[in-house]
Amino acid sequence: MFPRNLQAVRFISECNTVDTSTLAADAQELYTNLKNAYGGKITLTGGSMDGYQALGVAALSAKAGY
Repeated sequence: MFPRNLQAVRFISECNTVDTSTLAADAQELYTNLKNAYGGKITLTGGSMDGYQALGVAALSAKAGY
């Protein structure tokens, strides 16, 4: 569960560095939308089990440097 969530954080945080000119049209649109939506901060929220995941991902992603 945590590796999948960390992969999502890494993917979103690195979307600004991807050269979209080499990607397929649908992937270009995905990265463009992510770049427009991502303002440099990722907010994680949740309650109960989702809160546990949010807390764990926030701690692990900070340790990983994302």
